Formats: sequence, structure tokens, C-alpha cells
Amino acid sequence: MAIRMTSQELLDYKEPEKNTGFMSYSGDEKGSFTLNDLDQDHNFSIINTQMNERFGYNEDTHGRQKVIDKWVNYNRNLTVGNTISVLTEAAYLNAGFSSGNEDTDKISQEKRQVNTLNSYKLWDNMKSGFSSGDTAQKIDYLVDYGRAIIADPMNLIGFGAGKLLAGTAGKITSTASRKVLKMSVDKILAKNKIKVGTARADLPPKVLAEINKAEARLTAHVLRGDAPAKFADDAAVQARFTDELGKATTQVSEELGKQTKRSLKYGFGVEAAGGITIDAIQQNTLMQVDFQDEYSYINAPLIATMGVVGYGVTSLLPNIKGNVLPQSMAYNMYDNIAMASAAFKKNQLKIGAKSNKKVIKDLLGDKNKLDALEQELKLNNAAALRWAKTVKLGKAKSKDAKNDINDAEGLKGFILGNQKQGEENFDGLQQIFDRYDIKLQYENDSFVHLSDFITATVKSLPAKSKVRKEIETLYNNTLKTLDSEHEYSKNLAAGMDILANQASTAGKRFSVLGHLAKTAKEINGRKATLGLGDDSNITVAEMLDDELGQSLSFMEKGTGFAKKAQNNFIKVLVTHPGTSSLNLMGWVNASMMQSGSDIIKGVLYGGRAVVDTLAKKDMTAEGAVDFAELSRHMFSLQHQKMKNLMNPYATKQEALSFLSENPALQKDLFRYIAGAIDNKDVAKYLGVGIEDLEKTGVTDKYIDFFQNVYGVKAIDVMSKTQEFMYNIDKQIRMKYGITYKQFMSETVDMTDAAGRKIKVKGGPDEGPKFKQEPKHWKKMGGNDYYDIQRAAVDDSLRNVFAKSFGGGDFKKDRSTIESAAKIVEDFRGIPGIGAMIPFGQFFNNTISFMADYSPVSLIYRNFVKKEDKRDLMELYTKAAVGMTFIGYSMQAERKNMEEGLEWHQERDQDGQVRSRLYDFPFSFYKGAGRMAAEAVYGQGIPPEMYAEFVKTFGVGNLTRTLGDTSQGVFDMFEDIATNESGEVLEAFKTAMGSTVSLYASGFSRPLDPINQIAAMSMGTAYNETDRKIGGKYLKSSTRYVESIFDALANIGEGDNITKPKYTAQRATESSNRGVPIGRIFGYRVDAPPTALDKVLGAIGRPKWKETMNSDIPEANNTMNRLITTNLQAYAARVLADPKWEEADIELKTEMYNKQVRGRAKEKTMLDIYRGGNTDDRRHRLLFKLTQRGSGVKLNDLEDYLEEMGIDKEVVDLNYTEILNLKALVEDKKIDKRVTVRTTGI
Repeated sequence: MAIRMTSQELLDYKEPEKNTGFMSYSGDEKGSFTLNDLDQDHNFSIINTQMNERFGYNEDTHGRQKVIDKWVNYNRNLTVGNTISVLTEAAYLNAGFSSGNEDTDKISQEKRQVNTLNSYKLWDNMKSGFSSGDTAQKIDYLVDYGRAIIADPMNLIGFGAGKLLAGTAGKITSTASRKVLKMSVDKILAKNKIKVGTARADLPPKVLAEINKAEARLTAHVLRGDAPAKFADDAAVQARFTDELGKATTQVSEELGKQTKRSLKYGFGVEAAGGITIDAIQQNTLMQVDFQDEYSYINAPLIATMGVVGYGVTSLLPNIKGNVLPQSMAYNMYDNIAMASAAFKKNQLKIGAKSNKKVIKDLLGDKNKLDALEQELKLNNAAALRWAKTVKLGKAKSKDAKNDINDAEGLKGFILGNQKQGEENFDGLQQIFDRYDIKLQYENDSFVHLSDFITATVKSLPAKSKVRKEIETLYNNTLKTLDSEHEYSKNLAAGMDILANQASTAGKRFSVLGHLAKTAKEINGRKATLGLGDDSNITVAEMLDDELGQSLSFMEKGTGFAKKAQNNFIKVLVTHPGTSSLNLMGWVNASMMQSGSDIIKGVLYGGRAVVDTLAKKDMTAEGAVDFAELSRHMFSLQHQKMKNLMNPYATKQEALSFLSENPALQKDLFRYIAGAIDNKDVAKYLGVGIEDLEKTGVTDKYIDFFQNVYGVKAIDVMSKTQEFMYNIDKQIRMKYGITYKQFMSETVDMTDAAGRKIKVKGGPDEGPKFKQEPKHWKKMGGNDYYDIQRAAVDDSLRNVFAKSFGGGDFKKDRSTIESAAKIVEDFRGIPGIGAMIPFGQFFNNTISFMADYSPVSLIYRNFVKKEDKRDLMELYTKAAVGMTFIGYSMQAERKNMEEGLEWHQERDQDGQVRSRLYDFPFSFYKGAGRMAAEAVYGQGIPPEMYAEFVKTFGVGNLTRTLGDTSQGVFDMFEDIATNESGEVLEAFKTAMGSTVSLYASGFSRPLDPINQIAAMSMGTAYNETDRKIGGKYLKSSTRYVESIFDALANIGEGDNITKPKYTAQRATESSNRGVPIGRIFGYRVDAPPTALDKVLGAIGRPKWKETMNSDIPEANNTMNRLITTNLQAYAARVLADPKWEEADIELKTEMYNKQVRGRAKEKTMLDIYRGGNTDDRRHRLLFKLTQRGSGVKLNDLEDYLEEMGIDKEVVDLNYTEILNLKALVEDKKIDKRVTVRTTGI
């Protein structure tokens, strides 16, 4: 209900004091009361005072019981020593006041400490909630304490540090397997006629891919403890290989056990050290408020002992010992596929040869059929020859006659012919054989089996038969004419041998792409884009498999110091524990929303199953979908997701094992870490690759060290592998109706060519009676299987915000959206200015995510090509999840709106106001919910709030993190474009200064946590520096290390600590913010809301806009320091007026501008004039001279001083000199107006 006051009361109104005088402890004595007694006035007065002072949370705004509940949570967090709670509490008590009056500030500081002391006493005197409470209170007790302990970031720090110090299993495996891997690599090099010892960088892509695959397979054998059935023909070499492999297995088993213990030991050690540090900070806080007399030295040994005991107990658990080697279903499947594929191929050749032998014999014996075939082949070959000449002529004209990329055309012509409209048409062997009932036996168009069968069939024809002669002519006109590898074959038989060899290395590539060859134009386009010349020895097979690795955009090419520095700069921007925390929480939010979408699918599938059952639909009919089974899979998939999360290491190993057979998709998934790290870094982190990695420079070591310490890479790899295993499991369930585990592990009895089961030695008790082969391996040879892998990678990248939306470098006919997305993504690669938009890919992902979890993508689907349409069910369910989230957020934001919190702010469980501005995607749905709340429960969406929301999540977000740098560059270009030559130099200097400070601060950003800790060590001596005063660019450059230098400079100074002359001032906040220690963990604390915040919230204006701005930083500092009290007072008066509640947003905005901001500014100016000190009065004049809208800048004043003959800085002028300067400025303005009025008269 609004407070109504008379006009006279409004004129006499003064903002009430929050706490008049110091309040002594009035609570009950120790052990004499429980939670149920906290609502008694004498106890609650202490709680209400502390919560109001600490968080702006009081009985008037939230009610007595809610204040008590928040106070209990607040104290429970402190009791268990929750890292964030302890650090933010210490920062709060050390934060000073800056009213400009030292005595007033001192009293405010003492009052804060007394209120805190009283609160601590009350909590300490109360009986335990567990021992004295009822059942509900006991449950609440356990939940609160459990949450505080589990959510403590120190747990992750201990775990991460333990893993870092102990090493990684991938590296252990690589080290232990080095000997066996070297034997395998030497064999591969010898086979490809490459000198042993050749650097990896100099190896052909296909050989490098073969080595990587061998490494993955050998890793699987090492982990399983077995050896390949055949490694070498030489028995001695085979025996030595098997022996070395056995040694590697033993070594890995032992090393993993040692590593796990080291990980636990270091983890508990780091956590104990962190706990001791946090305890010391907490004890210092208690002593600071006089709750504790001296430091208790007993706590540290207790914490250390708990760490030792925890390590000992944990290390005894059987599943934690670590010497059990992780197994991979994917590795096992791939090895079994090789065996099954060989058997299948052998059987198919036997079956085909047997069935076709009679067909060929009958054909050769039937003169009429033979003559018809011969005549048909002659005509066909004539057309093939004309076609080949056209293709070859086209190659010559394009100056690409030696380019083996076009060899694909010859292969396609020989096997498939050419049926393109407007070109010479002819049949290939496939069509010809089909017409004469010679069946081509192969599975899913696999090039390997197809070419083998063609080779065998052609060779089976009599050497002197006319049919074979015509087939040889077809071969000569196609493959031999167009394919450089066939150019020197002696005859058809030799050509078939070459074809079989090509198939053995390129089969998978062709089957994956879904046809036997790409057009020469597209392949040449890829080669040209990659900058490969005509003499490049890259083969068509290598190009089609993309063995060159993930292609680089044209903007990402280039070398040199500048390029390297820019890439490193982008890396360090994300090298911060706060960024790691935000990335982790962003993925968690996105993953939860994906699960929500899939659960809705399960519900819908279940509903459809009920309808089918009621309609008695025949589920055995062809094409029938078992929706009940799909529904079950969607729900059980969530259970599997939780199991994956509970065992992240095994999940990571399984994902990497699975992807080892598809390096192109693996590179897509791990191309970037946190938007900045390339493939080489991922390879090093995952332990992939054994030698010849580029030597690491000092800067790289610096970045790598902090990225490991802060978990940048670990979180990225963990989140991506978790997502991939979830999505590949989901895709397999949707496509084949079975789980990933079933798909990979189910087996069937193997049969011979006659269909008989192949027995194995040993009885039933020793294993299967018949030889086994993977049940589903044949599914892995077709396009469907590749498509579900591609979909799994794409969906995973979407949920970690790392997908590229530009369409790749080779896509033709990009849509407008894809073209725009590619420009944004490629901008980062432009030398120099690319750093202005470093995270374009992340920006594109945020836009896509917001569109998916709203109706936008659903609507957009109607305007794209058929082949680009995404799954309708997926978009419906995602939109449903997003809109549900917005609806839920709307209800929560209604309360925040009424309290005066900004759209990105919320209350934590202990009452702390925190900003979620950077917590995407949570921040988007929170903001969207606020817009909805304003529209439904308020007076409509405030225009300024809407503009800020759009800026945050729209195009303005691209350069937001760069601040003055991007603005300075844009200003410079604007001055050049408008021929403002006098301003160009100054704009250039500003842009250069901002750019230098941007890079300097960026490269030091990994040191920010150390900087914050140093600031904390300074206690109440810490003050946030106003970086715009006194060397703006230097201070901006050192923003992440300044407290380190300050702390070192003040060691041993005692009470004589040097404080900055100008501390950061904000017009909307009366006290300093203190050390922003929470941002180390991605936790951003905001000041509690005031009357001013409520007024600003009602009109949707962000607080930062209320800063008093002129062109003189010192003047701004003074004005922002002194205007706060007046802004708060006038805001309280406006809120108390009933006309405020009745006004609409437009009228409220006008009321605020005139009755709050306008009057506060006038009064502040008047107060300074009447009673301000000398510096304040000087700054008042300078502010008036150069304030926003005055048209006067600092440069103008400097020019006028030169004209006046005064050799001083503007800020050093005395009061009289400023008055004289003011008079000159006014004269200049008059002269200008006169000139304008009299011109042309």
C-alpha cells in the first residue's frame, strides 16, 4: 500500500536513518533459545538490522519469516566455511564508505561492524537446528548445510588441482605405449615408402591419419591387455610386439593406480590448504568485529587431519584404487568389425563368384546374347570416349591437366557411367552387369566391396573374349584416360589391381559421402580455397575424407608475430576461473533444457502410443513406428545421462574411442576450446600424438599453465564428451531402436559362405560355442550411420555454444543468414582489428540457442529449403521448454520487479543480491521473463529496459567486452569519413592507447585471481581505484595486477598504508563495493536495492546510466561522490508520493529526470558552492564547463589555456583561473553565435 503524505510533509521529508546510534546486543543468552524463538522482537531486531544493512532485506519489504529464513541460510553458509560466503563477507566488512567526510565514514564503518557482531552473537547463542528442531527443521538443516558444502567451489579446485598435479591417463598411456607404437609407425612408414624418422609435419595426410588410427587401436589393446591377431608375418617381430604390448599394459595398470593416489593426495592437499586459508580469512573477520579475541591455531591442524583421513579412507575404496583399466565398447566394436568385415567380404566374394560363374558361362555360350552385349558395349564405349575427351579438354583449359583431383571423374565413369542431362550418356559396369544378371555383391554401396567384386568378376572373364575386350576399352576411355594413378597400367588386369588398392584406402571416404566421387568443380574449389597449387600431391581420397583437417577460413591464414599475438590474446581472454565457471554453468543450463525437450518428446511419443493402441494399429506393418519404445528410450536416456555424469573419465574415454574412427568429426567437435583454442592444443591436452609437436614458447607455456590450473580445457573436453555420448546414444535409439551399449556390444554367431555357424574351441562354460561378430556392424557402413554421427556432433556443439553457423569454407549458395554468420565468425582472423570481435562464433551460438528455445526457429523452418529443414518435433519441444522457462521466470521476476532489482539481478538463498548478466543462457530467459512480467503485471515494458535487453543479447554484445577500444576505433574512422582532420590525430591516439591497454590487460587477465587475493590481504586499506584519473591507459593496462603491486608496496607499512587519492565513485551507491572476490568463481555481487534503485527499476533505466559525466575525470569523481545522498533523498520523496504509483512509464521517466536527477544535481551543485572544500568547488566549475551537452571538451580548454598564456594542466588550475577560463569559454560561445547570426547578412 502506498504511503500518503501532505505537501508540507513532502517538503520537510528527509531520508530516514537506517540505524540511529549503535545497537547493543539484545538477544537471548547462549543455549536458551531455538529457531522458533528468532521471531521474538528482541531477537528479530538484531536479524532485521543486519539483513537490512548487509543485503537490503528487511521486514517491511519481505516479511518477518522470510528475513529469518535468509538470515539462517546466511549463517549456515558461514558456519561451514563456504568459500564464496566467507570471501564475500570479508569483502563486505572491509569495504569502506566514501561520503567525503572521514568522521561520518568512520562511524558508518563501526556501525556495520557492531551490527555484524550482534548477528554473530545471536547465531552462536542459538541451539543447533538439528538437535532442537522438528522433523522439517532437521531436513532443512541437512539440505542447507549439504548444499553449502557440495556447492563450494573449493571442491572443484581441489579435484582439478589434484588431476593437474598427478598428470593425465592419456599421457601415461602414450608414454607406456611408445615402444609398441613406434613399431607400428615404422611399419606404416615402410609400407608407404617413407623414411623412418620423418617429422609428423612432413607426412602426407593419409599416412598421418593411418598413424593416428593405429595409435587409437593400440591404446585399446593396451587397456584390454591383448594383442592384435596379426601384426607382422615375421614370427619374431610378432612375438616382440606382443611382449612389448604386455609390458605396456602392466605399466599402465600400475601407473594408473599411482596416478589415482597422487590425484587424491594432491587433491586433498590442495583442498586442505584452501580450507586453512579460508579458515584464516574467516577468523580474521571474526576478530575484526571483536567476536573472537585471537587467532585459533587449532583449526589448521584439524583441517589438515581431516584431509589426511579423507585421503586414507577414499584410497581404500575398491573402485577408487585406479588400477582397473578403463574399457571401451567403441574400441572393441571397431576391432571386431575388422574381423567381421574380412569374413563378410570373403563370403560375399565366394557367393558372388559361385552365382555368377554359371551366368557368365551361359552368356559366353549364347552367341545371340554375346553379340548383343558386344554391340552394346561398342556403342557405349564410343559415347564414353567422347565424354572422356570432353572432360579432359575441360581439365586442360582450366590449366589443371595434372591435377589428380579430377581422377574421381574417371572412377565414376568406369563404374557408374554418366547420365547427366545435356552431356554424353553411357553406362558403367554396374548398369551393364545388372542387365545381364551379373550381380554386384557389396553392402551399402561400400566402395571396398564393390571394387573387389568388379575386379574379381572382370578377371574371371576369358582373356580373349570380346566382352572382356570391350570392358578394357571402357576402362581405357575412362579410368586410364582421366585417373593419373591408372595412366601407366599395362592392361585391364593391372588396372583392376590398382582399383582394388585404391579401394582399400578410400572405401570409407566414398561410402560416407554417399556416392563414389565428388564433382571436379567442387573438389577443385576446395583445393583452391586451401591455397594448394597444381603441383600439390593431395589425392582425391584425401580431399574427400578431409584428412587435411578442419579447413581454415581465408581470414585465419597468415603467420607472423602480429597474428600469433592476436591468437594468444584471444586465448588469454578466456583464461580465467570465472570464465570457466560461466562456461560450465552455461553448458549445465543448456543440457538441462535439452533434457527437458527430450522428456517432452517422451511424453508425446507415449501419447501417440496410447492412440495407436486404442486404434489397434498393426505395429508389425512395414513402416510402423513403435512410439511406446521411443517414449521409453527418451526417459531411460536421462538415466544414462546421469550415469555418464557420475563417471566423467570413462565417458570421455568412450567418446574419444568412438571418434577415433572418424577424425574429421573429432576435429569438428574439438576445433575450439572456449572459443579460442585450436586443434593442436586439443591434441596436446588429450594426449593424442607422440612427437614432433611444435615447441612451446614462453607465452604458450604461460597460457597453457593457467588454462590447466583454471580448468579451461578440462571443462571444455568434459562438457563436449558428455554431450556427444548423450547425443550419439539418442541418435542410435531414434534410428535403430536400441541403446548405444546394445549397438556396440551385441553379437551374433558368425557364419561361413554356406551359412553354417563357425564353431570355436572350448566348451560352453568357457565362452560362446560359436564364433561371434558384432550384430550391428553392417549398419556402420552406410550414410544413415554417418548422418547420425554428424547430427550428434552438431547437437553437442550447439549445447556447448561452439557450432559454426557459417556453412564452412566450401559451401556454395549460402543463405543470407549463413553469409552473415560467416562474416561474424571470420572477423576474429583479420590481423589487428580482429581482436575487436574475438568471440563471433559464441555470439552466433547464443542467437541460435535463443531462436531454438523460442518459436523463432520453428517459424524460420517454413522459409528454408527442404534439405535444410530441421526436425519438426525437436523444434516444437525446444520451443515448449523455452516458453515454459520464460513463464516460470515471469513469476519469479514479478517479485524482483516489485523489489526494484534490475532485470539481471536476483536474490541468492542467503539474501545476497547477485548479477546474472553474464550467465547465458540463464540470463536471457531471466530477462525475457522480466519483460513478460513488466508487460503483464506492470505498466508495459519500459523502453530503456527493452533497449538494454536488446543490446545485451543483440549485435551490441559483439564488442561489449572491449568498451573504449572499439568505440575509439569507430570514432577515428568517423572523424576521417567526415573530414574532421583536427580530431583525427586525437581519435587515433585514443584508439591506439585503448588498443595497447586492451592487449596489456588481456594478457595479464590470468593473474586476476592472484590480484583479487592480494586485494583481500590489504583489508580495509583496499580501495577501488578510479582508473580514468591519472594515466587512464596505464591504469587500464594494469587493472588485473594493480592490487598485487599495491600489496607488495605496502608490506610492513602497518597503519601507514598508501591509499589512492581518487577511489571509484558511483552516483547510485553510497558505499564502496569492496574487493570483487566472487568474480573469481563467476559470482558477481551487487549492492542491495535502495529507493533510488526502485525508481530506476520502474522506468527500466540501468544504474550505470546515472553516472555524472563531463570531460574532466576528476570533476566526475567528485560529483558522483557527492550526488548520491541527494539522489537517494529525492528518490524516496518521489516514491512516497501517490502520484508516482498512478503515473505511466513515460510520465514516471519525466518525473525522475526532473524531480530526482534534475533536483539532486542542482542541490549538489548548490551544496558544493555553499560549503564545499576548495577542490570540490574547483571540480564543480570544471564539471559545469565540460558536462554532457555543453559542447566543450578538455581539448578546447587546453587550447584556451594556451591562448591565455597559462602553462598548467586544466585540473591544476586554481579557482580564480578557472573562473577566468569560464569567462573566455562564454565569450567564445557568444562570438560563435554572433558569427552564425550575421553570416550572409
